[in-house]
Formats: sequence, structure tokens, C-alpha cells
Amino acid sequence: MWPIFELFTASERVWRYPALGGPPIGLDWSQVRALADGYGVPWDRETLTLMQAAEAEAARIWTAEWKRKNPPKRGR
Repeated sequence: MWPIFELFTASERVWRYPALGGPPIGLDWSQVRALADGYGVPWDRETLTLMQAAEAEAARIWTAEWKRKNPPKRGR
């Protein structure tokens, strides 16, 4: 489990963001793969499953925080 945690924290700078701003929308998986190779983490089903779970939870937290800080504007 620890190598996956290290890989996820190393992936901090490879998130994709929407063009017009907002919370991150997901990891850039080609860059995550390169990091996995560099860290010696096997690129297998278990790694992908755990990384996808971590990605989904982090994205959920960031989206909730972004929505809290950027409530919808009323009327025009």
C-alpha cells in the first residue's frame, strides 16, 4: 500500500484542470505511468484500482471545496 501512497503524492503536479478554471478534473495518466516506472511501482490492476480510488476521492474533496468557495451567482 505504501508504494501506491507515494505514487499518489508524487502525482501532485500531474492533475488536469479545466480550461476556464475550477477544481482538477483528473490525473494525467500518461504522466502517472512515467512516475510509476520511476518509482518502481508495478503498473498492474491493483495499482490502477487504488490510484483511481484515490483520484476519485481527492477530486470529490477538491470539487466540494471549490463549490463552497465559489457559490453560484444569483440572477443576471
